Amino acid sequence: MSLILPDAVVKDIKRLTKFYPGLKLKPFVVPELKPPPPRLEGYIFYPDNHPLKHKKEFQIKVRVDYPINFPNSPVVIYDVDKAITVGKIPYKHVHVYDNGEICTHHMLELEQVPLKSRSIIQVLNAWRIFAAYKIWIKEKRWVLEGLELPHGDFWAHWLINGGL
Repeated sequence: MSLILPDAVVKDIKRLTKFYPGLKLKPFVVPELKPPPPRLEGYIFYPDNHPLKHKKEFQIKVRVDYPINFPNSPVVIYDVDKAITVGKIPYKHVHVYDNGEICTHHMLELEQVPLKSRSIIQVLNAWRIFAAYKIWIKEKRWVLEGLELPHGDFWAHWLINGGL
């Protein structure tokens, strides 16, 4: 069965794989869903000339799942190899769920990003969370301090009332 992807997904995959060439389209079969949602998988690192780009320890294997109603709903990103060990970092910095999903954003925060850039920003944020985790393990210093929104309803109200 050949996969016919919606135009919005095709364009997003082209943009995303341009920034992150390690991501490749991966077959994904869910019998109850027709057609199956597309999925990318591969190693990501900070693009361009970032000093950590070529350091293997700062590469993480992720899976990017496109929801059926993309772009109305954002992609979902997973830590494939569970490289981020939740118990090793302070709870307030935990951005990974038990199933490996990486919380890359607050929805109200993401809505302020142009549609064509959202997936790129989400993958970048997944890498940032991973890099911050690696630095925490080594130096016990959280490099995203002040750049991340804690989880919970309080922050949704804060954003709605002009926090950003």
